[in-house]
Amino acid sequence: GAGIMNGRGVMMVAAPFHNAATGKVYVFKGPDLSRTSVNQAASVAHATFTGQQADGFFGFSMAVLGRIDSSSFDEFGIGAPGIGRAYVFKGRNNLNSINLAVDISDTLILEGNAADSFGFSISGDGDVDGFFNEDGEVNNGRPDVVVGAPGANGDTGAAFLYSGQVLRDAYDNG
Repeated sequence: GAGIMNGRGVMMVAAPFHNAATGKVYVFKGPDLSRTSVNQAASVAHATFTGQQADGFFGFSMAVLGRIDSSSFDEFGIGAPGIGRAYVFKGRNNLNSINLAVDISDTLILEGNAADSFGFSISGDGDVDGFFNEDGEVNNGRPDVVVGAPGANGDTGAAFLYSGQVLRDAYDNG
């Protein structure tokens, strides 16, 4: 996946089968990348995020979610359908690497059912539950997050909508 976080070009590259399918996501900022080579070493990544446990397939889905926290940085989400989770990370100017097996601070964990592959997809940056403003646009000031679970409801699938305002409150309340 790729996107803009904190106003700069950022590229996220996932390796969901890394280390017994624990999964790992590499975050590259534009200045990290060579302009003369198409081959980039993982070691030049600005930050890495490692999944919580084996068979989680952390990184199977990724998305820039928008500014849930009202800072000047976009939050981003990463799915781990093997364990039925999606993670929402705070956007920051200086991202630090995180190993979720030992540190889940500043991370919102959305939990579903692994049997349903919750976390198979994640999306955001739209405001579904807001109000109509004078321009006829829906807005409550917080982008919402949608997490997919294709195995839910007898394999007909389901999409779970999380209010950006509720997620913001969760950040504020720890």
